Formats: sequence, structure tokens, C-alpha cells
Amino acid sequence: MKTTPLFTKIVFFFLTILLTSFLMTPTIGQEADLSVILQRDGQLNILTQSLRTADLLSVLKSEGPFTIFAPTDQAFSKLPKRALENLLSDTSKLEEILLYHVINGLAVADDFVRLNQLGINEFKTLNKKNVEVSVNSEGLFINQNSNVIQTDILARNGVVHVIDTILLPLESNSKEREGDNTNTKIDEVRSLIQQAISLGVPLYNSGSYMACESIYRITLKAIGTLTDGVTDNNLIKNAIRESESIDPKDGAWVLRYMLDEIYASTTNNSMLEAEKTIFDFSGKDNSDWYLLNDNVMGGVSKARISKTTEKTMKFRGRLSLKNNGGFSSTRSQIPDFSLAGYDGLMLKIRGDGRYYSLLVSNQQRRGTWQTKFKTNKKWEIVKVPFNQMQMSIRGWRPRSAPKIMGDRIKTVGFIIADKNEQPFELEVDWIKGYID
Repeated sequence: MKTTPLFTKIVFFFLTILLTSFLMTPTIGQEADLSVILQRDGQLNILTQSLRTADLLSVLKSEGPFTIFAPTDQAFSKLPKRALENLLSDTSKLEEILLYHVINGLAVADDFVRLNQLGINEFKTLNKKNVEVSVNSEGLFINQNSNVIQTDILARNGVVHVIDTILLPLESNSKEREGDNTNTKIDEVRSLIQQAISLGVPLYNSGSYMACESIYRITLKAIGTLTDGVTDNNLIKNAIRESESIDPKDGAWVLRYMLDEIYASTTNNSMLEAEKTIFDFSGKDNSDWYLLNDNVMGGVSKARISKTTEKTMKFRGRLSLKNNGGFSSTRSQIPDFSLAGYDGLMLKIRGDGRYYSLLVSNQQRRGTWQTKFKTNKKWEIVKVPFNQMQMSIRGWRPRSAPKIMGDRIKTVGFIIADKNEQPFELEVDWIKGYID
């Protein structure tokens, strides 16, 4: 994966959050919701009356969380009297302006400061247009002309930042630019997920389940706060809520699957190659392929892998049925999301007429998914759809087991377990992902 300045910032960001509580939801001591908090504040009377006129106070009673930039009465008074009267009498326009003051998600002042350090300063509001939050030595500013004069007024379902000037939507130069911004945002989300997983997996594998779970949770909160339309925020909230109610070891996987789903949803199949080469054995040796035989269970089967002068890979050996053995396999890991958006694998192979199985597994490695095929001495192409692969846990095939999806595949390999002690040989020219 190519490293970009954005990736570097994100990596630094995640190293930082291991030591801080960045983007972690603060402990909210308020029992009151946002609508009550606004109505209690004596300097926000025109705002609360406007919310009531536009029938938006009920929205601020919902679960949220929301981040509100609340203009004071003095901010409203900066408008010419006739302009203010027209605004308050035009319910449709009033609603549009008010929704521009609300972000879906909770962001306290420190969050904006750290995000600005990462070069992130635009946020989607509830009226689908961006608001710019900038930080300098003089304070926190919205759209460069509205000063935040009071921060972090916490409610049960969000936070209020009081501002001294009403916000007006920033106009996009064109629909084309808006589309470009959307694509850029999706690219950033995909990069964020890739970096989160690359940092989280080593932590999980080393037993640091809570640290891994924290990275995944913060990533999902960032996606929910900083973007709009990438995924259903309710799904993110439900995943986070579920992870917080169980052991971090299992909670990390709940959040990982949510990240995988978001990544898959941003994969546009029309933009993918119809076929994607995963292995072709032409430009590297076989050091990234390894053997896993029945000796892990006490057997004595033996095998080896080699690269041929024709730039193919050969998997050969001999099974042994001693000590309840009788299987041999070769496997290799692939980068995360290599097969996202693909429906299956195609193999160009030839062999000895025996049955082998293609196997794949995810990072969790609780079993593999397999499909059996018979080889011929002539080259042939075998097509294996992911949705037809069956889960196998040390030979046991659960009756109800999840299907494997391309975006979750981390390992690809072959296994032979036909109880035949004669020498075996499988030759592989290439392995490709395909789209139906």
C-alpha cells in the first residue's frame, strides 16, 4: 500500500490516541438533553424560539449525539432587522440555516484542535453542507468569521459551543467539485480503515485486546462524526454499544466486522478490474508461502513447495495416516482488503488426478473456508465462488456457519486430505479474484 502524507498523519494520530482519550465520548454528567440546555441559557432566546418555529426542538431531544454551534441573541441582532424578520417568517429557509449549525456526532473543542493538527477542518452538517472549523492562537473559529465564545456545554445527547455570528452555508463552486469532495472523503475513510486495521491487528495478536478495541472504536466514531452518507450512523452506534457490553477480546471483532462492512460498502465494483491477480509466481520466490501439515496434530505427513523454471509453483509431498494424521497444506497471507468487492477466486492449475481443496481464512483464524476440486494432468481453470465455500474447523464442518466475504480474506492456500499415501503433486500457474 502506497504511503501518503495523509497516511502518515493518521498513523501519528493513532499512536497519539494510545496515550490520550482523543475522540472518546466524555463522561456526560448532564441529565438534560440539548433542547433543555439551550432553553436554559439566557443568551440563546432567539435561537430556541427559532428552533421551536422550525419544529426542530424535538430533534434535539433524540438520542444523537449532536454538536451544536449556538449563535447568541447578539449574533442574531447583527442581521439587518428586515433580514431577521424575513428569516424568522420563512420556515423552510430558517430550517436550512438552523440545520447548518448542527453536526451529527459529538466533538468537543479538544477534538477540533487535534483534527486541525491532522489537516482535517471541514465537517458535514445536518443540512448536508460543510462547515469549516479552524483553530489559531486567538481561538476557535467557524467559517473563519464566527468566533466560539464558549465551548463544551455538555448535554445528555451532545455538546453546545456558543458562537458570536450566525453561520451561512459555504457555497460549492460546482456540483463537479461536490462530487470530487465526496470521492475524496470516501478515499480518506478507506485509508483510515486500512491504517486502523494495520495498527490494531498486531495489538490484538499480542494480547492487547483493549488497545485494539479502542483503535477500532475511535475510528468508527471518527467516521461517524467526520463524514455523511458513507454508512448508517445507527449501525456504528449499535456496534459500539455492543462492543462496550462484552469482553474487549470479542468486542474488538464486533468493531472489526463493522469496519469491514464500511470498507466493502465504499468499494465500487464498476471501478474494479474484472479479474485481479493475487499470485502469478513470476516476480518473486515462494518464501511467502508456508507449509502447515498434520504434524501439528501428531502426524508425519511431509511436503514442500518450489518455484519452477516456467514460473509456476509446485506443491508436492506424501501423506501419512500414522498418528491419526493424513493432511498437508500450503498457505500464504495477502494484504487486507485485497479481495474486497470480488465474488470468488479463479485458479489455473494441473495435478495428478487427486482431489485438493482451495482454502481461505480471515484474520481471526477460527477455522477455514474450503471448496474441493479434482485435478487433471492438463492445465485447466477452476472457478470458486466465495458463497459456496464451507467452513471447516479441523475437519469439522458446522451446519450453520457464516459465509466468507472477499473483504475479510487474509489467507489463501491449498490442502490435500484424501487418505491416499501415494506421492501427490499440484502445480499452480496463477490465482485471481473475479467478479460475476
